[in-house]
Amino acid sequence: MAVAGCTKCIKYTLFFFNFIFWLAGGVVLGVALWLRHDSQTSNLLILQFDGQQAPGTFYISVYILI
Repeated sequence: MAVAGCTKCIKYTLFFFNFIFWLAGGVVLGVALWLRHDSQTSNLLILQFDGQQAPGTFYISVYILI
């Protein structure tokens, strides 16, 4: 069964966009893992603001990205 004409163009366009989204997902995952395990970023959550512990919303947002 041969693919010809516009169907062939659609096939390669779909492959291209799937590859781009796969790469973007890998970048988002990589950045999220880097933020989670970086020592400088982790030290930000140890800081005290007006005597209270810093909020954990940073880790929550990183976990959502992961």
